[in-house]
Amino acid sequence: MTVPIRPLVLVNPAARRGARRGLLEDFLEGLALPGAVGAVPRSREESDALLRSAAARGHDGIVVVSGDGGLNAAIGPALEQDLPVAVCPAGTANDWARHIGMPGHPWKSGEALRVGRVAQVDVLAVEGRPFLTGGGVGAVAAVAESVNKAKGRTDWLGTATRAVGAMAYLLHAVGIVAGDPDAWQDWTLDHGNGRIAQFRSSAVFIHNVPTIGRFVRAVPEARPDDGEMRLMALLSRTRAGILRDVARISLPVAARPFPEAHHASGTALSLAASRPFVFHGDGEALASGTRMVFVVRPRALKAWLPGGSGLRGGAAPPG
Repeated sequence: MTVPIRPLVLVNPAARRGARRGLLEDFLEGLALPGAVGAVPRSREESDALLRSAAARGHDGIVVVSGDGGLNAAIGPALEQDLPVAVCPAGTANDWARHIGMPGHPWKSGEALRVGRVAQVDVLAVEGRPFLTGGGVGAVAAVAESVNKAKGRTDWLGTATRAVGAMAYLLHAVGIVAGDPDAWQDWTLDHGNGRIAQFRSSAVFIHNVPTIGRFVRAVPEARPDDGEMRLMALLSRTRAGILRDVARISLPVAARPFPEAHHASGTALSLAASRPFVFHGDGEALASGTRMVFVVRPRALKAWLPGGSGLRGGAAPPG
């Protein structure tokens, strides 16, 4: 599938590097497509309007210069208009960009897309809301929410959080696990085929790619092109045990033992708990309640990949 020649390129100024001077110009210079149109929306509403009218304005693709949150905002419009979507990494963790091998420098990102390809990849959805990389509930969501709030502050804490980048997720994880009196929750997982599992966990990950927050390799076998999602729930019952397990799945030590966990995979999973919970995916709060249904839409999204990306992808689904 050929790459777009008239893409819409939107910068998310709220992303960690989104306000960098010359960011859009550097990317467009590397992309070197005369039909590309760049913009820096002044609000989320303006960005949504531009995304949802991309095809009507003659664009044949969407690029977001952002992190995973900005990419998530583009997935729905891309699916609705059947447009390829790409990302130039400018966020904190950049999980999707890292997974597909996207260069970090904007000029090199543009060049990599110009010589790239379009492949069909899976999309996950929670209560109908699509997401691409991964996320979770319990401490996973609490950490994401805590980091997002800290990044938005204008004092020293906000400055420090933005400065340490993806390391902020690990630092906030330590604080939340150590200080949250309601860290554990009893969960009921319906695999959708008559199998029911019950377990107690402080952190449940649901993924389409191996890592979350750059460092945490929570679901090593997850892939965005195999038609399945992966779930992993940490089962340690003590705070010290959870901190040890977070270290095991975060530190780059090849011989580390994987912690005790509940694993599941499938095309549809239902997760329920006695207390309300929030699901964070792609860095955004996507759903809340006491029960959530997660489904896979195989090969539903056209992903614009950089040249040399190791992601296999798939052919377009029939029909």
